[in-house]
Amino acid sequence: MASVLLVGCGFKTNPRPASATIPGEVGLVSARAYPNRVVLTWDVPSANMDSSPVKDLSGFKVYRSTQQVGEECENCEHTENVYANVDIQHPVSAMISAGQVVYDDKGVKPGQIYHYSVTSYNLRGRESPRSQPVTVVFDEPPSAPTGVHSSCDARGIVLRWEQADRLSDVRSYRIYRGTTSAVDDMKPVGHTRWAETYFVDRDVEKGKTYFYTVRSVKINRGISLESPPSAAVKETMLATDLEPSE
Repeated sequence: MASVLLVGCGFKTNPRPASATIPGEVGLVSARAYPNRVVLTWDVPSANMDSSPVKDLSGFKVYRSTQQVGEECENCEHTENVYANVDIQHPVSAMISAGQVVYDDKGVKPGQIYHYSVTSYNLRGRESPRSQPVTVVFDEPPSAPTGVHSSCDARGIVLRWEQADRLSDVRSYRIYRGTTSAVDDMKPVGHTRWAETYFVDRDVEKGKTYFYTVRSVKINRGISLESPPSAAVKETMLATDLEPSE
């Protein structure tokens, strides 16, 4: 029986299966600590490891390990285990908006050191390499500012408070604003240094009422730890307080 040999110019490989595509690595993960939680923030990757566009991203895995303050050592390794899953369609303890993920870890307590890293994964379960780790030393938060009061002048709404003790490790203050007295709904609108105990909110509208709180901030290994909020103050910007237009 004669055989026939088919010869072509070059050759083609089979298309790469979707399951072989690995989602892109999560970039820098930032952290901010509060008295009862650690908030992690990272960007949603837009490309896979092979530079192709991400089309089937399914979620993220948060890895965490824990040490006690005082037990850490410079060259010791720590094993991070999967601590949480953030599903893109149904995120739990997280918000995903405008290409950014904000994850809220409330399972923390003072006296602990937390190491976090994050991976992304696709619908096929393929997982990216871990992000660079971020370490949060969760020690005792600073005390909240006291004596917070507000007033209005031609510049806007002015907040003033009492200066923290120099030995309290407070490095700065962060100012939060909302349209109600609900502290959890307030958003940061500015900050000052330790010696600056006043803040002018210039981005206000006449006739509108605002609520403010101020938090003390200290820094530990590059991560900010905020105090509980100060007592909230309420102020309404009146038209007579604004500078007359020229």
